[in-house]
Amino acid sequence: MNPTMSEETTQQTKDTTTTSNPNQSTTNSPQNDPQIRPRLPSRPSITSTPLSPLTLGTARSLRMAAPTTKTSFENAGKQPTRYSGFLDNNSMYSSMGLNGQSNHDNSDMFTIRTTPTLTIYPAGEDGNYNDAESTFTDRLEQMISRTNSDHNQKQAEDLFDDLHNPVIKDAKVFLILSDAGKLIYAKSSTDDEDQEDEDRYIGYVGLIQTVINSFQLDGSNFKSLIAGSTRLVVMNEAPIILVAVSKLNESEQDLTNQLDLLHSFLLSTLSKPQIIRSFQNKHGFDLRKHLGRADLSGLDALSNSLINFDIGVLVGALQSIRLRKTIRSKLNQVLLNNKNKDILYGLLVAPGGKLISIMRPKRHTLHTTDLQVLFSLVFNQFKDKKNNFDEDEELWMPVCLSKFNANGFLYSFVKFVGNFALVLIAANKNSFFEMRETAQNILKDMITKDLLAPLQEAIRRPITTLEIQVPLVYHFVFKSKKNLQYIVPNLPNEGNVKNLQKYYVKLQSSIDRTSKISITYLKWDSPIKSSSFPPSNSMTPSSSRPPTRSQSTISLSATLNNMNNSDIQDPNSISGLAWSTPNYELLVISSSSGGVKKEDLVTSARAIVNWCRKYEERLFVHNGATF
Repeated sequence: MNPTMSEETTQQTKDTTTTSNPNQSTTNSPQNDPQIRPRLPSRPSITSTPLSPLTLGTARSLRMAAPTTKTSFENAGKQPTRYSGFLDNNSMYSSMGLNGQSNHDNSDMFTIRTTPTLTIYPAGEDGNYNDAESTFTDRLEQMISRTNSDHNQKQAEDLFDDLHNPVIKDAKVFLILSDAGKLIYAKSSTDDEDQEDEDRYIGYVGLIQTVINSFQLDGSNFKSLIAGSTRLVVMNEAPIILVAVSKLNESEQDLTNQLDLLHSFLLSTLSKPQIIRSFQNKHGFDLRKHLGRADLSGLDALSNSLINFDIGVLVGALQSIRLRKTIRSKLNQVLLNNKNKDILYGLLVAPGGKLISIMRPKRHTLHTTDLQVLFSLVFNQFKDKKNNFDEDEELWMPVCLSKFNANGFLYSFVKFVGNFALVLIAANKNSFFEMRETAQNILKDMITKDLLAPLQEAIRRPITTLEIQVPLVYHFVFKSKKNLQYIVPNLPNEGNVKNLQKYYVKLQSSIDRTSKISITYLKWDSPIKSSSFPPSNSMTPSSSRPPTRSQSTISLSATLNNMNNSDIQDPNSISGLAWSTPNYELLVISSSSGGVKKEDLVTSARAIVNWCRKYEERLFVHNGATF
């Protein structure tokens, strides 16, 4: 048989089969015959090695691993050492192999760029790091020396200098950023006209964000860090992160309270749901788009007050105005007589956020933080008036009081009369004209009953230590815990109050919060520098021993030496007393020549307490006008 003819016949047979009726079923079709079905390529098997969990050592034995900022192929396909890097390169390349085949030494490698990562290991696991006394800044310096990126190295060096340099550059810094690492706001204690705070502290943001994320991987939160004389505190209010850096020896709780106030101020303009929605739509959203000029000005004013020492934030209370009981009762009655159905709260406020009177429901009162935010908003609107307001000036503004309700807005009508303000708060945004009419009626009644003159006199006549007859006392703060209000005597120069910050911060932190009664006596042999305190471990054991109920324990701190005489000229003249009970809290500072014995200072403190108890109804707003 001719082979050529056989091949042609076979080809014709195939062609005939191919051109057969398409509607006719064919049993030996490749689609129906599993034995000759086309074989698909196998799906790649991807293997991944989970990252080891973040482990922490003791507070004094932490070291930092260097961030990975550039690609390296020298260890590809090799067994990594224990601490060769943050990522297992062999496992990573294996997980990216094709068709289930892992890469080998001679395989083509992928280009991988990792995000700078900060990991904290316990000291002692690696033989190269056995120094248990290494500090955060020491490890930060090692990290800087191993950083490959010039840009990141420059930022890290700037941050290291700010944290580690003993010469204080900025005593205090506030930062607000998003959880995506975008800086929203920055404010420092040092004014630099050539550079904005946001530009100066952009280097902090990357490192802080990396630290926070490292802790979150382990299911924990990063809250505080101490590097030398610097304390860094973080408040994570996702999607907002607030940071405070202080070299004033402030406690973690003090800085947390200040950050909470800044966060509440931010919510007063942008409610919590609005902020959350903004970041849900875009994780890297720039919140500064929602902040107007007035909002940033208000943040600046509040941050400056915290940097320059706000006693009210330190003790968590509002300052009140001394007023005769009969005058205060008449004011309360005027407020009640003119209340309408839309009013939720009514307040009379003196400059500086000093409370005169309040109208409120019987079973509810506003949180101290909400009132501090509200007063800051009100007086910041007319901060250039220098306490001289036009009686025709009125203000209608929405405000979110986060402690009252973080999900919605209330509406405040503000009318200025002389040097104090009348604030009426309503829930109805369309009640402006009703609020205005109510405010006008209140002012008419105050004029008719001759209440304006006593108010003006009370504002102009502050408390002094001379009328209490405590010559050994230079300054004091008395807080009524029941009313959450405090009083302070007047100083000839208001700037002197900031010079007292370091002493009051130390006294406040010395109070033992676990005991009902705590009395602590502190003495400084020479005035403390305005920038810092020595570490807290310089206190003697007796100063940290909790007092008992049966005996008032007076704790004497160790003498604080080697300080500059920058605030008060006479050495050996600074003494302080912190006295806390369930009803009140008293902080006293004495500056008498030659120093004051603790027994004499305790006697003066008792005189202050007795005087405040005697005139309690004049000094503090008790229930106010309730309805």
